[in-house]
Amino acid sequence: MKKFVFGVFTLLLAIATLNAQEEAEKAVKKAGKALSSYNLDPTNNQEKLKEAVEMADLGVSSPGMANNFSAWQTRGEVYNGVASNEMSAQTLSELKGEQYQLKNLDAPVKALESFEKALKAAEKKYETKDALKGIKETVNYLNVFSNPLLEAGDYAGAFPLLNGVLTARKLLMDNGEKDIFA
Repeated sequence: MKKFVFGVFTLLLAIATLNAQEEAEKAVKKAGKALSSYNLDPTNNQEKLKEAVEMADLGVSSPGMANNFSAWQTRGEVYNGVASNEMSAQTLSELKGEQYQLKNLDAPVKALESFEKALKAAEKKYETKDALKGIKETVNYLNVFSNPLLEAGDYAGAFPLLNGVLTARKLLMDNGEKDIFA
């Protein structure tokens, strides 16, 4: 009887695990679609960017997605989209003569973490290239987001961003890319 109960429990656990991974894969796909919708019209599709963030985070939260290239690559692209959105808002405010406080200072750091995991999970050459391309884009956001913090004397706040620049440099150099400081 114990073996039967254990067998049923194991079967239910396996089904639940497969279902969770399937849900995570669906969330990653939804994140990609939401990001694409946002990119078509960023001004009018801010909600799609928020949805992309939620779905990307949900997608990578499943243990079954820990080594899934697509999940981490999508999450990195989503957070680069958030950083790009912040930079656009800052530029528009400056054109109007207004001050703009960057809100999502952790977006480039999360993007870099995601691309780093995508790079580790990459099995094909194009996957490696895509992850490195994402890292190169993220370096710009890390740098731009750290500048106002440095100017304000918030060195502790700037540290994760500047440390991210160094991490990105190492990742790029280890994969045969040009030195970002050259």
